[in-house]
Amino acid sequence: MAAYFMGDVTKLEDLERIRRDVERQLGEVDILVANAGGSFSPPGPLEDVDEASWRASIDGNLTATFLTIKCFLPAMKRRASGNIITVSSSAARRPIHIPRFLTRRRRRESRC
Repeated sequence: MAAYFMGDVTKLEDLERIRRDVERQLGEVDILVANAGGSFSPPGPLEDVDEASWRASIDGNLTATFLTIKCFLPAMKRRASGNIITVSSSAARRPIHIPRFLTRRRRRESRC
Protein backbone atom coordinates (compact mmCIF):
# COMPACT_ATOMS: atom_id res chain seq x y z
CA MET A 1 0.00 0.00 0.00
CA ALA A 2 1.42 3.38 -1.01
CA ALA A 3 0.74 6.49 1.04
CA TYR A 4 2.28 9.89 1.52
CA PHE A 5 2.14 12.36 4.37
CA MET A 6 3.13 16.01 4.18
CA GLY A 7 4.22 18.49 6.80
CA ASP A 8 7.06 20.63 8.07
CA VAL A 9 9.51 18.33 9.86
CA THR A 10 10.99 21.29 11.72
CA LYS A 11 7.68 21.73 13.59
CA LEU A 12 6.69 19.24 16.28
CA GLU A 13 2.96 19.86 15.79
CA ASP A 14 3.26 18.86 12.10
CA LEU A 15 5.20 15.72 13.04
CA GLU A 16 2.60 14.76 15.67
CA ARG A 17 -0.14 15.09 13.04
CA ILE A 18 1.89 13.04 10.56
CA ARG A 19 2.50 10.33 13.19
CA ARG A 20 -1.21 10.12 14.02
CA ASP A 21 -2.11 9.91 10.31
CA VAL A 22 0.52 7.21 9.68
CA GLU A 23 -0.64 5.14 12.65
CA ARG A 24 -4.29 5.51 11.64
CA GLN A 25 -3.70 4.51 8.00
CA LEU A 26 -0.79 2.08 8.25
CA GLY A 27 -0.46 0.99 11.88
CA GLU A 28 2.42 1.37 14.31
CA VAL A 29 5.81 2.44 13.02
CA ASP A 30 8.41 -0.32 13.38
CA ILE A 31 11.21 1.33 11.39
CA LEU A 32 11.80 5.07 11.31
CA VAL A 33 14.28 6.56 8.84
CA ALA A 34 15.15 10.14 9.76
CA ASN A 35 16.49 11.40 6.45
CA ALA A 36 15.75 15.12 6.59
CA GLY A 37 18.52 17.46 5.61
CA GLY A 38 20.38 19.18 2.87
CA SER A 39 22.31 22.34 2.30
CA PHE A 40 20.39 25.58 2.52
CA SER A 41 23.18 27.78 1.21
CA PRO A 42 25.54 27.42 -1.71
CA PRO A 43 29.01 26.08 -0.93
CA GLY A 44 31.47 28.82 -0.15
CA PRO A 45 33.42 30.58 2.54
CA LEU A 46 31.85 30.55 5.99
CA GLU A 47 31.93 34.32 6.21
CA ASP A 48 29.66 34.49 3.14
CA VAL A 49 26.90 32.36 4.73
CA ASP A 50 24.10 34.56 6.04
CA GLU A 51 22.42 33.82 9.36
CA ALA A 52 19.07 32.83 7.82
CA SER A 53 20.77 30.18 5.68
CA TRP A 54 22.74 28.93 8.69
CA ARG A 55 19.59 28.60 10.80
CA ALA A 56 17.74 26.88 7.94
CA SER A 57 20.57 24.34 7.68
CA ILE A 58 20.50 23.69 11.43
CA ASP A 59 16.71 23.30 11.38
CA GLY A 60 16.69 21.08 8.30
CA ASN A 61 19.54 18.84 9.43
CA LEU A 62 19.51 18.77 13.24
CA THR A 63 16.17 20.04 14.51
CA ALA A 64 14.16 17.97 12.02
CA THR A 65 16.00 14.78 13.00
CA PHE A 66 15.67 15.53 16.73
CA LEU A 67 11.94 16.28 16.50
CA THR A 68 11.20 13.28 14.27
CA ILE A 69 12.84 10.89 16.74
CA LYS A 70 11.21 12.69 19.69
CA CYS A 71 7.82 12.22 18.05
CA PHE A 72 8.08 8.51 17.16
CA LEU A 73 10.33 7.16 19.95
CA PRO A 74 7.78 7.06 22.83
CA ALA A 75 5.52 4.53 21.06
CA MET A 76 8.53 2.36 20.22
CA LYS A 77 9.66 2.44 23.85
CA ARG A 78 6.16 1.52 25.08
CA ARG A 79 6.16 -1.50 22.76
CA ALA A 80 9.83 -2.26 23.53
CA SER A 81 10.22 -2.63 19.78
CA GLY A 82 11.36 -0.56 16.85
CA ASN A 83 14.38 0.66 14.95
CA ILE A 84 15.54 4.16 14.12
CA ILE A 85 17.96 4.87 11.29
CA THR A 86 19.46 8.34 10.86
CA VAL A 87 20.98 9.42 7.58
CA SER A 88 23.38 12.33 7.24
CA SER A 89 23.89 14.47 4.18
CA SER A 90 27.14 14.17 2.28
CA ALA A 91 27.45 17.93 2.79
CA ALA A 92 28.49 17.19 6.37
CA ARG A 93 31.69 15.61 5.04
CA ARG A 94 32.52 18.44 2.65
CA PRO A 95 35.36 20.54 4.11
CA ILE A 96 35.31 24.30 4.01
CA HIS A 97 38.04 25.40 1.62
CA ILE A 98 40.70 27.53 3.29
CA PRO A 99 43.26 28.85 0.84
CA ARG A 100 46.66 27.30 1.40
CA PHE A 101 48.46 30.63 1.75
CA LEU A 102 46.27 31.50 4.76
CA THR A 103 47.07 28.27 6.59
CA ARG A 104 50.81 28.70 5.97
CA ARG A 105 50.70 32.31 7.20
CA ARG A 106 48.82 31.28 10.35
CA ARG A 107 51.38 28.56 11.09
CA ARG A 108 54.21 31.11 10.79
CA GLU A 109 52.36 33.59 13.02
CA SER A 110 51.74 30.95 15.69
CA ARG A 111 55.47 30.22 15.97
CA CYS A 112 56.23 33.79 17.06
